[in-house]
Amino acid sequence: GESLKPRALVIRLSSLGDVVLATSVLDPLVSAGYEVSFVTKASFAPLLESHPKIRTIFPYGSAHSEKGNR
Repeated sequence: GESLKPRALVIRLSSLGDVVLATSVLDPLVSAGYEVSFVTKASFAPLLESHPKIRTIFPYGSAHSEKGNR
């Protein structure tokens, strides 16, 4: 049968700076043969949509519900 690629899920829900720093693990993961998905706040998801190393983005919550919640 066809061998499946290993998968990795990066989860970063806090500040935008933390989300940006978390992208530093993408190159090593993809170079090691992983298919990478990312979970982040819905308001940060558009910033990651064009990243070539991320296969799937799972937005958490809604951008509207995050306002004012800390």
